[in-house]
Amino acid sequence: MKKSLLCKGMFIGACVGGLLTLLDRNTRTETVRQVKNAKSKVQSYVKHPASVIMDCYQGYESLSNVVTNSLDLTIDLVTNFQSILKEVEQKIDSDVS
Repeated sequence: MKKSLLCKGMFIGACVGGLLTLLDRNTRTETVRQVKNAKSKVQSYVKHPASVIMDCYQGYESLSNVVTNSLDLTIDLVTNFQSILKEVEQKIDSDVS
């Protein structure tokens, strides 16, 4: 029962908070703009369901490229760091000898 009251209280608090934020004119206009934008996207996806798959594929491809480039840079950094360490070791060995 207490869990039910907690969920109800959280829901009511979220609704009241949302309504209070909509008292601000800028927030209202931005919310209306975003809802209209979301509505047009949903309508577009309903009319052209293949575009959803294409958008997902492009997002995946973009993310994959970012991850690949990041890994390549990391490998280059590690390689450079290893060569610097070898140079330092050689210098230390030559100074000690």
